[in-house]
Amino acid sequence: MLRRAKSWLGRPLESVFFVFALDRAGNEVFFDLDIPKTPVFVADHVKRNCRVQAKSFEEWLLKQADSE
Repeated sequence: MLRRAKSWLGRPLESVFFVFALDRAGNEVFFDLDIPKTPVFVADHVKRNCRVQAKSFEEWLLKQADSE
């Protein structure tokens, strides 16, 4: 399987983004490793943008637990 070198956001995937999940729509949920104390981002592949989904991994986990 070939892996993409860059995301559609134009940044290197392997060295910058740490994708650890997909949401129900197939959007990548990730950390930006260039940011100290990085928030959790979601990359919207339809709108071709990204947004902060939670201020921290802990907050993201709590949101996931609450949504179940």
